[in-house]
Amino acid sequence: MPHFIPLARVLLIVALAGLLGACSKESRKTRSLERAAEAYRTGDFEKARIEYQNVLQTFPDDPTANERLALLWYERGASVRSLAYFNKLVFQAPSAQPLRLKRARLFLALGRTAEARREAEAILRTTSNLPEALVLLTETVRERDDFKLAEDALQKFPDKTSAFFHLAQANLQLLRGDVAAVRNTLQRAVAADPKSPEARLAFARFHASQNNAAQALADHKAAAELAPPRSVVR
Repeated sequence: MPHFIPLARVLLIVALAGLLGACSKESRKTRSLERAAEAYRTGDFEKARIEYQNVLQTFPDDPTANERLALLWYERGASVRSLAYFNKLVFQAPSAQPLRLKRARLFLALGRTAEARREAEAILRTTSNLPEALVLLTETVRERDDFKLAEDALQKFPDKTSAFFHLAQANLQLLRGDVAAVRNTLQRAVAADPKSPEARLAFARFHASQNNAAQALADHKAAAELAPPRSVVR
């Protein structure tokens, strides 16, 4: 006489198997993320990349893996590859303004100036805690209307003491051709934040534009020393 396993027991076995499989996948993901984080910390970026991509094969929307891969490619200057990950991240978390700012930087690097400008405007409408977006907006100026837009944003920005505010101001002064004002404003930027690599780098570019190669080199060296280990400034 055939022996039948009760349906309830079959369903329980299937459910347990599924649960164990899910736990196993989560465990593998956790281990991969830990290995990737350690590789990233020690500078083994290729190993980190492989581990994060392994995670995405099973969990394509994992925010940690997507963000790390976006930053890995961003820091290595691979703008197109980085942008694909940032697009996914911004789609998943549209209110994450720092991610939107990095994506806007990539737009500008890829020559998609209008998109970078729109993104910077959107960020500034949402928050006043990212003065870097103000700098980006001034870097997208191509026409008279763009200049007026950036100038209005500069005047409306609440914190007029930060290094980034002064950098944005210097960008507009440079477009006006007021070299003396640019120098003074960049000095205020450095005074506002002596450890700002962005302020030092702006000074390096300014001195290079004035054919002062020695000072430009010194400023660039100072910027590199102040920049984080994986910064493009280095």
